[in-house]
Amino acid sequence: MDDLWLYVHLGFLIVVVVGSIMADHLAYCWMRGKKLLLEKNELERAHWIVTIGLTGLVFTGLYLFWPQRDYLLEQPTFWLKMFFVLTLLINSFLIESLMPHATRSTHAALDALQKRKLMLSGGISTVSWLGTIIAAIYLFGWPF
Repeated sequence: MDDLWLYVHLGFLIVVVVGSIMADHLAYCWMRGKKLLLEKNELERAHWIVTIGLTGLVFTGLYLFWPQRDYLLEQPTFWLKMFFVLTLLINSFLIESLMPHATRSTHAALDALQKRKLMLSGGISTVSWLGTIIAAIYLFGWPF
């Protein structure tokens, strides 16, 4: 049964990857000027896909964590992974607050501070996702 939950967990990871690719493609087109403004519904769809995937990862992760909690709570790599997950959750609120820029203004018209916030949020997201995945592989091995 634990294998089933692991595959459900990994399925939610795939959902996040799909949503992230959608969001990153939109952002790339907007930043390069290929799309001057983005449609609010497109951004929200990508954001919701990532949100659903991240929520699913958290809940299935809790289920998988529970039987191994005594071991995991003693592992520094587990705490590093949890730091990255918390960072992703906090950053999702920052991303949500920044999304309206792309529906109201061209990227070129943004001031330097707004552009820095967008790049910082993207960088935090990328580092946190990679850190979470690498820590999970280090803790549990390759899942396949």
